[in-house]
Amino acid sequence: MTIDHIRCTRCQACVAACPERLIGAGPVTDPDLATYCLRCGHCLAACPAGAIAVEGVGEAPAGAGVSSAALLALLRARRSGRQYTNEPVAREHLRALLDAAATAPSAKNFRAVKVYVYTDAATITALRAATVACYRRLRGLLRLPGHRVLYRLLGVPAALHEKLDHDARFLTATDGDPLLHGARTLLAFTAPRGWAQGVGDAWLAAHSAVLYAETIPLATCYNGFVAQAAGMDGRVRRALGVPARETTVAVLTLGYPAARPHRALVREGLAAAWDLEG
Repeated sequence: MTIDHIRCTRCQACVAACPERLIGAGPVTDPDLATYCLRCGHCLAACPAGAIAVEGVGEAPAGAGVSSAALLALLRARRSGRQYTNEPVAREHLRALLDAAATAPSAKNFRAVKVYVYTDAATITALRAATVACYRRLRGLLRLPGHRVLYRLLGVPAALHEKLDHDARFLTATDGDPLLHGARTLLAFTAPRGWAQGVGDAWLAAHSAVLYAETIPLATCYNGFVAQAAGMDGRVRRALGVPARETTVAVLTLGYPAARPHRALVREGLAAAWDLEG
């Protein structure tokens, strides 16, 4: 980052905003510490005089914000969409989703999340086939004697046994397209393998895209079947085109909705533990 000391009013807002404490009172910066700059842009956003520039970070108007009521209404109205029209998703809408995903926070601003966009029918068909084949093989393994004992020794909850068996049967024995619901577009969000914080970053990026999709409007649905299969089976990962050094965190099916819900839902609250309760 650089400071234009002619425009700077010496308000020290950037000093307070820097999460790494790399800007000293003045404000002044130490060139020897420049390598530790996260390029997060907090200093740029906090500067009222527009005296700061950060490499690789652009600016946009702050905007008027969204009311709490409007945001809560959008969150309650959002539903996972599994009914899509045959209309392909417009390229400008895909770019808008990627722009929205890029606004998500990232641990240490590392921004190692990658998004794979699938619109080619042959690629999607191959991915569908590889994933269904994965669950067909899994179904065969679940029939072997002793697999429940192995799961128990590994600490896998008993409820998950039944869920895996149901998923395998559902995806391999149901007519139509229970896996992708006929979606003509998919997004896969990946993170560097072995980096726990990157997994969180990928989920945040995916959900930023999901929420923005409600404004276009596009219907989206998290597809845990494909993401789980990509982690279990290299053939699914290769069908996705994801290298072994990346983990497939979240997969979305999306398209223009063939049907919209008629009402929003109010869900049961989350379990919460308050530290002030005796």
